[in-house]
Amino acid sequence: MVPWNNFFGRDCLDDVLFAIGKVNGSVHLHPLGICMSGPPNRLINIAHQVLVVVGLLSPLAQAQNPTIRPLIELIQQENLADAVQVARRLEEDSAIEADLTLPLAALARALQRAGEIEQSAEFYQRAVTASEASAATPLPAKTLVVLRLVAGTTIAQSKRFRNAIATVTPVFESDGEVTDKQREMAVNVCLQVGGRALAMGNAAIAGEAYAVALHHANESAKSTALLGDAWVTVLKRDQPL
Repeated sequence: MVPWNNFFGRDCLDDVLFAIGKVNGSVHLHPLGICMSGPPNRLINIAHQVLVVVGLLSPLAQAQNPTIRPLIELIQQENLADAVQVARRLEEDSAIEADLTLPLAALARALQRAGEIEQSAEFYQRAVTASEASAATPLPAKTLVVLRLVAGTTIAQSKRFRNAIATVTPVFESDGEVTDKQREMAVNVCLQVGGRALAMGNAAIAGEAYAVALHHANESAKSTALLGDAWVTVLKRDQPL
């Protein structure tokens, strides 16, 4: 059995500082628009260090829940195929009132480490949804901010663009609970979505992403969002009605 903490890497101070926004991604222009060239995978890896530190993914939080324990054990054993099936059954059982936020986030992380980006994005999305359910244990707002940043980044990688935008948008509404750097990270997710949507010729989604970015960006990111929005206008002009 793999120790639980091995899923999340080493506990490193500079990693934690990165997760709260001390290191920024960069942005560059390519022929189809704006793309993130920052380190989305590193963001995912590092932000999970913070989730562990604040207790979101601690197995102790669910150790006494017999409903959740089998899922946690499967994740620890790296039996991800069975873990996915068990997690889906738990979600589909309306009689279960347990909070699934923690195990779903842990499963998403394990899938991401295994290179299963599509399934990882699915379970990050499920973890965010579970955190909003009536059965959810109230989590600190700062913890939910980090969860949404990690989830939004992974969901964007899976090309679920509208879901990615919707996942990070509440970060901007967490007044007093989100740092300026975390806000920048959420903006960068929108810029990443905008660039990828432009590259795929999807002006509608790119426009949505850049609109959110423009509304919340600082001065340095605003110029990037404006440039991306200009590319959206060009793309719409060139597309047939």
